[in-house]
Amino acid sequence: MNFYFLKEVRNFCGRVTDPFYEAMHGAPSGNITRWQLIEHGLGSWHAACEQTSALRLAPRRFGSLNCDIMARCVPEYPETGVAALRDAKVIGSDGWIFTKENKWFSENTRQRNPWRWYDLPRSFRAPKRLKGRCLSIASDWGNNYSHFILDCLGRFAVFIKAGFTERDVDFIYCTTPPTDAGKKFLLDLGIPEEKIIFSDQSPFIQADEILVPSCPAQHGAPPSWVIDFLRKSLSVVPTVSERRVYVPRNGSRKLANESELLPILQRYGFDIFDHIHDDATALFAGCDVVAGPHGAGLVNALFCKRGTRLLELTPSDHCFPFYYTLAESAGLEFSYLAGRSTGTRDPGALISPFDFTVDPGEFEAALDEICTARVISDSK
Repeated sequence: MNFYFLKEVRNFCGRVTDPFYEAMHGAPSGNITRWQLIEHGLGSWHAACEQTSALRLAPRRFGSLNCDIMARCVPEYPETGVAALRDAKVIGSDGWIFTKENKWFSENTRQRNPWRWYDLPRSFRAPKRLKGRCLSIASDWGNNYSHFILDCLGRFAVFIKAGFTERDVDFIYCTTPPTDAGKKFLLDLGIPEEKIIFSDQSPFIQADEILVPSCPAQHGAPPSWVIDFLRKSLSVVPTVSERRVYVPRNGSRKLANESELLPILQRYGFDIFDHIHDDATALFAGCDVVAGPHGAGLVNALFCKRGTRLLELTPSDHCFPFYYTLAESAGLEFSYLAGRSTGTRDPGALISPFDFTVDPGEFEAALDEICTARVISDSK
């Protein structure tokens, strides 16, 4: 069914039902900044890290097709910290934050601006009331495995760096993890299971006080101190073993001619990562080389030791710097090989739906140079 038709149905239903709920529980009434929170006595700010420059080396390119990965990079990591809001609300898996006066705290979003106003609820429903202090690490796009690790768990790193611990809160509200591994990561961070409230269990809560850490990954991967925190907290122990892993992708934007590349990967001794059964932390900690198409599975490269080589296969119609900036923060050696997408997305569309292909000859040449260089480097 057409997406825009469904959206119009939702809008119509909202116009019919929202006046009732708005009269009962209120509705969003504008935006509010961190400084306005403080000025109006609605909250406080606890700094974690000042704004810092993000100095980046240009990525290495293989193949004939260029892709300007650096075009979307921002020149700095923004200031991060924890906002404490009194009698505030949290809504849904995106973790929308509202004050007791129903103002939207949009600085909590991944992009730190109100560009997603159209996604907000038209009116509020009856919230689940929590007596005490609640930490929210829910994040927009957090239901994606990559964003869950970098954004949701990254927010917990900001919370700790700001001087708090899990003992300072009574509840921890979190986007429902997209995988069982995500739930395990929460426990590995030292979060008591009895304190966790997942967004699918309670999509709307209100607490006496809500602590809201900044997203540390605005427009890309978080800074190196967040990666170091996650590696240490998730018991990622670097090893000297040499392992080569290929990370496949399913669904949209998949590598359409992957079957042509698998024999090449086999010749170079690559294992195929099994998203369901493999222990990502143990597997990637021992990696020497990681390769794969742009996709959430590549976030596991953060578990690799510094110096590991990461080759991203990039669709020409979906050129984003997520794994390039991740590699920079994690101390990895990043390179990319662009492949031709089967189509071009509409102007203004954020995400490409098109599969892509990679030239097998260019792929083999890239692997040969990466793997041979690693052998030479290790033998010195």
